[in-house]
Amino acid sequence: MPTIVAGVMVAEFALAPRAAIDALALTFITCRALHVLLYIADMRVWRGHPWRLGMACVIDLFVVAATAG
Repeated sequence: MPTIVAGVMVAEFALAPRAAIDALALTFITCRALHVLLYIADMRVWRGHPWRLGMACVIDLFVVAATAG
């Protein structure tokens, strides 16, 4: 959770486009919820994919911040 908070804050301080920040943050939250559901369902093969996509959203937040500033 600290990674998404840091990514959003850095993007906000860099004055990145609000739509990009919102889309990436919402995608992260959706991926984390899907990860939890797959974890509860004990679907080991599939639960890593939403986790990786969520981490990609965090990295994208930093990239958006770097290109905006």
